[in-house]
Amino acid sequence: MSDSTDIASKTGTPRRVLMVAACPFPCARGTPARILSQASALARTGLDVHIVTYPLGDAGPPSGFTVHRIPRVPSRRSFQAGPSLQKLLVLDPLLALMTLRVARRVRPELVHGHHVEGGTVAALAARVLGVPSVFDAHTSLEQELPIYVGRPLAFALGPLGRRLDLGVVRRCTSTITTTERLRAYLLREGRDWLSGDRVTTIGTPLDVLAFLDGAATPRRGSGKTPPRIVYAGSLAPFQGVDLLLRAFAEVRDVVPEAELVLVSNGARGGNRAAPPNAPGVQLVQAPDLSVEFAVLASADVAVSPRSIAGGLPQKVLNYMRVALPTVACASSGDVLEHGRTGWITQDGDARAMAQALVYLLRRPALRRELGDNARRDVKLRFDGERIAEAILRVYRDAFERHAGGSVR
Repeated sequence: MSDSTDIASKTGTPRRVLMVAACPFPCARGTPARILSQASALARTGLDVHIVTYPLGDAGPPSGFTVHRIPRVPSRRSFQAGPSLQKLLVLDPLLALMTLRVARRVRPELVHGHHVEGGTVAALAARVLGVPSVFDAHTSLEQELPIYVGRPLAFALGPLGRRLDLGVVRRCTSTITTTERLRAYLLREGRDWLSGDRVTTIGTPLDVLAFLDGAATPRRGSGKTPPRIVYAGSLAPFQGVDLLLRAFAEVRDVVPEAELVLVSNGARGGNRAAPPNAPGVQLVQAPDLSVEFAVLASADVAVSPRSIAGGLPQKVLNYMRVALPTVACASSGDVLEHGRTGWITQDGDARAMAQALVYLLRRPALRRELGDNARRDVKLRFDGERIAEAILRVYRDAFERHAGGSVR
């Protein structure tokens, strides 16, 4: 064990942390956005943060932490979500090797891995170094994996996803979850061996997107232009864009002039959503956040059609950040309070989503109230300084647990 690790074990707080990000980075969307936000918030506390990640990312990483990339793989050129043979057989093994190499050089006092791939690598590196590890669970693979395959295999991938979820939790010293729903799932499935003090729910700090405080306020339905609904995020199947398109078709039956804008920064990844001839539907490619938020500012209502529980969609936080009233399925609306900061509909119910969208499109005063409440709420609950301290508490708890040998 290194001298720096001895210092950490005495003070209970790490000085140097290695994060493992099995994704493109930096990128202010989804999983990468959470990692970017955490790293920036922790770096502002004085922590020396190192991140090992894939070779792709937006140009120019933010200052405050060090990024280590695996070698570039020429055929890997998209930001698509979901599993692939290239990730499993090429990118993730390279990520593990690079993590071990960086870990031996920088001697972190704690390893923090994101998602199952990053958590698995973090547990391995931490064991080699003899330091604690933290798993950051963004979603449930039990819910997500079956979405990526056809029916013949889907029945088997749910149990496999559950084994992967719980396997990383078991191997890591402590676990962070994005939502209380995800925490409850892990505690329920691991009830025979997992104690509640090993799993903590912590949101995504939004300070890294501070420039959005000056973003234009959504138009809130001036009546001079067609009412506009917006979805901004990945078009991967698990996001529920097909459900949104079915709902929007019903919206058009009632509000024929309504528009739906789908904003995405990457390939559609085989999703059947957004056929070019869908009436009233536009697909906008947004290479950076300035384009995405310009579209958000032109909308009247935002939507999150994801019906898979377990994660906290970054898109919902972005909608709230710019005061857009949001209609969300129950599984992706954990951060919203129905009737106060958003509008929640039943998972998988296109008709209920259509009715909610029509209801809000016809009520500009309610949209204004929901958007304003959402903006105030998200800025209070997801303050970077507050969340950084919550993460540091998990780190200190991991040191105590590791020192006591209560995990392994």
